[in-house]
Amino acid sequence: MFKMMLDDNIKADASVFNIMIEGYCKNKQMSRAEDVVFEMLRSGLKPRENTLSELVRGYVLLGLHDRAEMLTRAVRGKGMELQDRDYGKLIISYARRGQRSKVEGTVRKLLEKGHAMTTRLCNDLIMAYILCNDLEKALTVFESMKKRGVVCDPWTYTGLIDGVVRRHGYNCEKAADLFTEWKGKQFAETWEDGTVFVNLVPYSVCSALTAVWYGTPLLEKYSNVNVSWF
Repeated sequence: MFKMMLDDNIKADASVFNIMIEGYCKNKQMSRAEDVVFEMLRSGLKPRENTLSELVRGYVLLGLHDRAEMLTRAVRGKGMELQDRDYGKLIISYARRGQRSKVEGTVRKLLEKGHAMTTRLCNDLIMAYILCNDLEKALTVFESMKKRGVVCDPWTYTGLIDGVVRRHGYNCEKAADLFTEWKGKQFAETWEDGTVFVNLVPYSVCSALTAVWYGTPLLEKYSNVNVSWF
C-alpha cells in the first residue's frame, strides 16, 4: 500500500509512517522500523510518543542497547524527548548488565535538562540500584522521594521490600517497617497514564513478608497490623 502511494505521488503523512513503524516493531523488524523513524526525522515529521516507545522497547527486549542509545540521541537532537517509561527501560537494561555508571549518567543528563524525577522514573532508579546490589542507594532515592514530595506508590514499596529481603534475608525489620508504612497510605486507583492498580501484593513480596512475619520476633511488634492476605 505504501509503495502504491509513492507510485501515485501521494505524500505520506506522519500517521502512515507511525503505522509502519509499529508494524515493523511487532514483527521484530527493528532495522526497518529504525529506517522509517529516521526518514520521518529527515522529513521534519515527528513520530508519536507511543511509536518511539515501541521501538525502544523492541531494542531493549532484543538486547540492542546501543541502538536504543542512538535513537535517544537522535530524538533529542530534533528537540523531542522520550517518555519516562522509555528512559526507565534503558536504566533497567543498563543495571541488568551491571553498567551503573550509565544508569546514573542517564539520570544526570535528564536532570541537567530540567527533567523532573517523577514517581515512575524514581521507581526505575530504585530497581536499578537493587539490580546493581546497592540497596543503600535505593533506600536513599526512596527517602529523597518523600522529602521532595514525589509520590511513593505501591510499586515503590513492593520493589523496596523485595530488594530488602533479597539482600538481607527474611530476618529483616526494615521489610516489615516498609510494609507497615505502605499499608498506612491511601493510594489512588490508577496511574497517571490510566493503568489500574491491582489490589494485591506481588507473589514474591507476599512470600517474603510471610517469612518475615512468621519466622522472626517481629510478629509480636506488628501483631496489630492487618495481615489477612497471608
